[in-house]
Amino acid sequence: MPSTPSTSHPTLEERICQQIFALPPNCPRAKVHTVLDPLLEVDFSDTEDDIQRMFYDTDDERIEEIPSAVFEYHSTTRDITRLMVACDKCNKGCLDYMLEKFLQVAKTKDPVRLRRAKTRKLRSLLGNPLMDASNENRNTAMHHAATAGCWKAIATLQRIQSLLIIHVDQKLGWEEGLEQHGAKSNAGVSSSTIQSTPSRTSILLRLGLARNSHNDTPLMMATQSSHAYQFVKTWYDLTWKEVQAMNGGSSALTETILREALEATNDSKDSCLSLASSLGQIDLVYFLFGRDDEEGGSKDSTITTMQRCANGRQTDRKKTCC
Repeated sequence: MPSTPSTSHPTLEERICQQIFALPPNCPRAKVHTVLDPLLEVDFSDTEDDIQRMFYDTDDERIEEIPSAVFEYHSTTRDITRLMVACDKCNKGCLDYMLEKFLQVAKTKDPVRLRRAKTRKLRSLLGNPLMDASNENRNTAMHHAATAGCWKAIATLQRIQSLLIIHVDQKLGWEEGLEQHGAKSNAGVSSSTIQSTPSRTSILLRLGLARNSHNDTPLMMATQSSHAYQFVKTWYDLTWKEVQAMNGGSSALTETILREALEATNDSKDSCLSLASSLGQIDLVYFLFGRDDEEGGSKDSTITTMQRCANGRQTDRKKTCC
């Protein structure tokens, strides 16, 4: 007897994921718009009606919370987001398209609370760079970008997260917002790093230090990519500028903060340097090792360091086995 065909239909999120997955990484901008525009013509009419009823028909300015049902599409699992798929495919065109969508909402002349509601609705559809992590291994969009070596995604994810902070989490405050979502995203950093960053924590620092279920950071996972050096170097350069601007221009403090980020270890006690060494990422090792050598280091000393790291990992494995 033939099986009964499934009557379930893919959700809007699933359809967008399928289309992004099917697009080639270097897809022309016009093609991205042709494919995604029909799916991402977000209808904000329900949001406008709810906000109008809840906020503008009352003088009670103390009401700040908006029911989550206003912003959700279907039964979003908050698992694999559209941002993650675009990063996994290293599709810069799709990432720029999503940023453009967030910017379109941010630039409207709507009242602040209505604009915030629209941004939340778009966030529920596309994803949040820091707050969303996959159910299986707790990888964020930055982890997906790192594994794919998608260094061009770093600045885009930072801009999207900045818009979400400004237009969604403004009332909560950045640190408080992360604290409330920390158990879900595992996107935390060590207390010493947070304390040593004046006034507020760098978004790029948070992106680079997001932790998955194995405590791997995107910087560690980038070592698996053929673009490992370019990914880590791009993150470092961008984060340096952001952190230095926050701490009053102190190069010494900035160096300390970023060194701590690069020296972070996972559950296996591996760091970005040890992983890069064991995987033969000589350009990345030279960059990381050279940061601790005022003379700039040499290729020979870098190779020696790589051998020492590799031998150390083999010794650790033997101890574990015995």
